[in-house]
Order: sequence, then structure tokens, then C-alpha cells
Amino acid sequence: MEANLTAVLGAFLVLTPIVVGLTSVVKPLVNEKLVPLSALIIGVVIAYLGSLLVGGIGWSGIVLGGLVLGLSASGLYSGAKATVA
Repeated sequence: MEANLTAVLGAFLVLTPIVVGLTSVVKPLVNEKLVPLSALIIGVVIAYLGSLLVGGIGWSGIVLGGLVLGLSASGLYSGAKATVA
């Protein structure tokens, strides 16, 4: 169980920049108010795809992990945007 948790956390560290990148790609295509929601949806989809690689993760873990990915991507994106501006 501990090795699986380490693999999941490692995967999240790798997947967060991917979600940030995909969110920035989607941003011009959607309304500004829908960008955080799109980040959450992208996060859940990426978490599902990542769970296929790691295995042994239930749906609750996928959804929770996807929400964490999406929220962290939104925070990273808005933090970087505020720093640049």
C-alpha cells in the first residue's frame, strides 16, 4: 500500500504541469469564468488516465486526485499570471 501511495503521489507531481499546460491551451477557447471548471475536468480526466498506468486506484481516489490536480493547476496558473502581470 505504501509503495502504491508513493507511486500515486509521484504521478501527481508529474501530472500537475500537464494539467496546467492543457488548461492554458483551453483558456482561449472557453469563457473566463469557466477556466477553473475546465481545469477540474481536465484534472479528473488526467487522473483517470494516470490511474490506468498505476492501477489499484478506486473511483473515489481518481475523482479526489483529479480535483487536487485541477485545483493545483488553477492555483499555479493564477499565481503565475499574477506574478507576470
